[in-house]
Amino acid sequence: MPLIIPKAYYATAGVQTGAELLLNDVVNGSINTTLYHIDPANNQFVKLNTAPNLPTGIMTTCYSPDGTWLAIASRAAPYLQIFKRDSSGVYTQVAIDYGSFTAPTAECAYGRVISFTDDGSRMSYIDRAGTSGAIRTFTLKGDGSTYQQATSTTFSGTAYSACLSPNGQYLAFSGSTTTSNVYIYKWNGTAYVFKISAPYGSGVSNTAEWLDWSNNGDYLFSTTTNIQYSIVFWKLTTATDTVARQAVIGWGGGAKKFSLSPDNQYLAVCGAAANSSLFAVFKWNGTNTLTNLGVSPPGGLPVGVSFSPDGFYVAVGGSFGTQYYQGKIYQRIGDAFTLLPNVLQTNTSFGANPTFRPVVGS
Repeated sequence: MPLIIPKAYYATAGVQTGAELLLNDVVNGSINTTLYHIDPANNQFVKLNTAPNLPTGIMTTCYSPDGTWLAIASRAAPYLQIFKRDSSGVYTQVAIDYGSFTAPTAECAYGRVISFTDDGSRMSYIDRAGTSGAIRTFTLKGDGSTYQQATSTTFSGTAYSACLSPNGQYLAFSGSTTTSNVYIYKWNGTAYVFKISAPYGSGVSNTAEWLDWSNNGDYLFSTTTNIQYSIVFWKLTTATDTVARQAVIGWGGGAKKFSLSPDNQYLAVCGAAANSSLFAVFKWNGTNTLTNLGVSPPGGLPVGVSFSPDGFYVAVGGSFGTQYYQGKIYQRIGDAFTLLPNVLQTNTSFGANPTFRPVVGS
């Protein structure tokens, strides 16, 4: 699963030395969590010797927008973990306060499992147990010590993705019971309640694989494995709580994971077809048009993607050649995206899960 870049606190003057890229790598058959620091002078991604206190075998993660909190979802218990990063770069696990709720007993192994609001005050997480599951939301305690579960919205079937809007007013959700639509919940002061159904179109029965909001929360983007409805996005009018579909992009064998650049000018996406080299970068005009820039794919099977904090690099994870999962890096200059030589110092396992910490140099 790809890892997410939140939407605030981005660098504006280029990637600085110290920007972090998080991957899992394989050393002598053991999976290890690895951090790379970027040296932009020569496009080097320098592997750190250790990534203190982080678990191995990460499924998906999400940073809070200020880079202080790192939430990690795993395939084995504990299914949700939260780490706090100090100013020296050390990650320390903190206990999650579930209050009157029970801890997760199973993972959600599909799309976007974790998201934060822009101010980091709220976090969402989805999990499942048997034939049902829950959309959980957490709030940051007033003393900043940890996150406490505040709500739980149950659903039937399988969850795919859930994503809080930047200000936390809305929560978008997709699952096996939301086919043909994305459900949008609205915060009523105490809980998220269903408010809007965002439809794909007549005859479409696919479920959204991945969800994300634009920086201002006015647009909601989604991907599906439908070859005619691969990328779909809507404009949300908050005054009336209504949505209007803006565009439908049919592409290759459908789409799964995507990443919006921090300035929202670009959308990088991986294809859904097995054994496919599908990868593309689209430029967004800010309203209803996505233009394919014709970026050459990295080959192999790209399955995860993440923009750097300034939007000048794109990390792509997938199966490239003999190593099952590796990481590839593109550099952006203007609208041109160039695949760099193998700048990561080791092959990676679960390199399908790249993420950049959303702030640099701190």
